[in-house]
Amino acid sequence: MTFELMTNGTLAKLPQNVQPEAVPIPGGPSVLLLLPHNRYLLGTAGAGERSERWVWGRPGEKPQEVFLYSGEALPLSQDELPSIHLSGETVSRLKEELLSQTAPPGEHLSTAIILRSFMKDRAVFAEGVPFQDEEIFARCMEEDEVLLKAYWAVRLALAHGEFDAAARLKLWLKAGPGLFEGQDPRPRVWFSLQDFPCEADIQEIESLSFSREDLQHMVVQRISPLLLFNPRSGYLILARFGRQGAPASRDALPASFLVWAFVPPALWTELRERRKLPVHEVLLALWGQHDVERALEERSRYAPLAPRG
Repeated sequence: MTFELMTNGTLAKLPQNVQPEAVPIPGGPSVLLLLPHNRYLLGTAGAGERSERWVWGRPGEKPQEVFLYSGEALPLSQDELPSIHLSGETVSRLKEELLSQTAPPGEHLSTAIILRSFMKDRAVFAEGVPFQDEEIFARCMEEDEVLLKAYWAVRLALAHGEFDAAARLKLWLKAGPGLFEGQDPRPRVWFSLQDFPCEADIQEIESLSFSREDLQHMVVQRISPLLLFNPRSGYLILARFGRQGAPASRDALPASFLVWAFVPPALWTELRERRKLPVHEVLLALWGQHDVERALEERSRYAPLAPRG
């Protein structure tokens, strides 16, 4: 995929055959941006977002590696030429274009085996169905929305080192995935490293009629899980996870953190009174729904599964 940086800072997509001959473009996903002053920026990727690599320079010369971060501007300067500035919006667009050509991270077989352990009733795991085949599994997901959601939640969680996601997905299934749709106000989950969520999350919680004093009261109780009811909106749950001082991987959630969850009254009644889920399972089921929503959004940024020839 080839673009040109216009004088106003926007990107213009060019035909694939428009590219400098001296720019070595390997096979596989790539994005080439033609820059002023006979310079270029090239991004390539293997399997998954972490493998992306960006270089820039003059055609025919050894390029320099640069690092692109979504939403952050990138200045490029070399020799005595005027600096080239890529806006945060442009950087995000380039990364998205590269990612859209890249296969999603994760491994199919391990994901399918985990799902089979708690979704044996799905048609894909019936006797004689080769669930190990990713293409056949994908066709089955086209007919089973719950399977599709669980598959990508587990696959992407494993790819990011979140190995406890499967337990949350089990409770999400136990609660009933359809229950989380169409709730008003909708159920929500927030995470915090400190005692309180970030300011934007606090404001969202305040919009549900919980005050900062309510949050302060919950934090100092040091009880987990802790429940607060507001008749004008619903239930707010606070729970602590992990242990202080435990190591945390780069992609997984930290070893010691807080999870806040909002449960609207109708959903609370269904989960607690009819389905008899304990409070901590209610929270984990909502967290499982959050995993699903996040996974589907992430999956949409990658390339579709290419059928075998």
